Amino acid sequence: VISLVLGCCALYDFKSTDIWSLFHSYAFDFSVWEIWGPFLTGARTLLVPQEIRKSFYDFRTLLAEQGVTVLSQTPSSFYQLINVERELSSKERPLSLRYVVFGGEALDPKQLLMWPTSEKVSGPQFRNMYGITETTIHVTHIDITREIASKLSGSIVGSPIPNWQAYILDTSLSPLPIGSVGELYIAGAGLARGYLGRAGLTSERFIACPFVGAGSRMYRTGDLARWRADGNLEYVGRADHQVKIRGFRIELGEIESALSQIEGVGQVSVQAREVAGEKRLVAYLVGSNAASSALSAGLGLSAASLSPSTLSPSSLSSAISEQSLDDDAFDALISLEASSTPSLSSSSFSSSSSSSSFSSSSSHSLSSSSSLPAASELRAALLRTLPDYMVPSSFVVLERLPLTANGKLDVRALPDPEIVGEEDYRAPETPTQQLLADLYAELTGATRVGLDDSFFALGGDSITAIRLVSRVRQAGYSLSVKDIFARPIVGMLAEGLPRLEGETVAIAAPAVGCVAATPIERQFLSL
Repeated sequence: VISLVLGCCALYDFKSTDIWSLFHSYAFDFSVWEIWGPFLTGARTLLVPQEIRKSFYDFRTLLAEQGVTVLSQTPSSFYQLINVERELSSKERPLSLRYVVFGGEALDPKQLLMWPTSEKVSGPQFRNMYGITETTIHVTHIDITREIASKLSGSIVGSPIPNWQAYILDTSLSPLPIGSVGELYIAGAGLARGYLGRAGLTSERFIACPFVGAGSRMYRTGDLARWRADGNLEYVGRADHQVKIRGFRIELGEIESALSQIEGVGQVSVQAREVAGEKRLVAYLVGSNAASSALSAGLGLSAASLSPSTLSPSSLSSAISEQSLDDDAFDALISLEASSTPSLSSSSFSSSSSSSSFSSSSSHSLSSSSSLPAASELRAALLRTLPDYMVPSSFVVLERLPLTANGKLDVRALPDPEIVGEEDYRAPETPTQQLLADLYAELTGATRVGLDDSFFALGGDSITAIRLVSRVRQAGYSLSVKDIFARPIVGMLAEGLPRLEGETVAIAAPAVGCVAATPIERQFLSL
């Protein structure tokens, strides 16, 4: 810990007059930095009360009143503070922040451009740091100015701080060239001895380092990264953050990186979810211009999710009880006229059916979605850089991503996608239209399919299209995958759908009887 803080003092202008905030739980390793940083530099520490952490409005007020100069945050938490600062910076007491130190998860540099500045106030210095508990919190750093943030793409974690070494290696522990993705290994002064009482895991993760001296060790992080030409490390994702869908190994971090580079997209999380009986990719999005509303009271709620059409009074009462809201929070619960809520076509984005206490009926109706491209545009943009099997089948728009108590993404709180059709619903009229609508719903998991719904807008893809062809042929109609791509809308595809002639189509029954042995079997039996 001493090596970490003193190494950073050589890089940062920490002073004894600084005031640090202790925002995170003692159970989160980030708190070690928040505690020992001010202690070893002679600065003061502000302990942030737990109830203040729940409201970024109250947190911003506390930072201003106490004159905090060094703030440590996870990116997800700071994005919410950015929204509050944009709203209050011109009305409330200015902040005294000198440094904002990021850690705990990947940072999107372009989000920092949203922090308000002026001719009089340039804003704090943003420092992104990477590290893990086993390497004593922080290992690398980079100073992210506005100029750098506007040019960077991906999550850049910088270069090692003094007394640390970083290596990008392949599976045979050979160094990889610039630009190649490999696993990140860390060596240096603050490496942990190992895991208490877990010798097997210790020997697996802490291994001999062939690049320094005899007896030196390095830690296998499990993170994927690459060296950039400018000498900085770019974090790509977890080595175990891969999923296998339809035989393809997919790196979710690569999809998130591609989505975050699309104009209008802010925060992103891509997950593999079970939809219509099969594993599919679901992208959770927050618009880049999402503004934190006073309606949220710092709790991640929106007026749209509290309207009578989406939440009953009894459900609201129960949810309030579960969330342990103070009476003061109710000042922010107001009604919202439907006409004042920007909306998008329901075929563009799925609605979120959250498992949490508060659920929104249509996530695409939230104000944060106003800057987001339509789902078709997102798919088209992704297909320019990714293969089709890496393009999410569903896009769920959220006002903000759910966070754990430590300020990291709460994956379990992400809602399951609720796939709905066009808002202007037209019911199928003919038997053929009804057949296609039913099959669309069955294969995509959509709750309602009308004449104007597109197979691909509902989440269908080339593989699902093959299944659709098979099901339509079983019903006695002729259809090809080419037809689906040419006419993906129910009404269009149903027009002139020819019946099969001279063919009997049925689901194959199990074959029972004797089968002649193959040549290999006969050779084996003759031995």
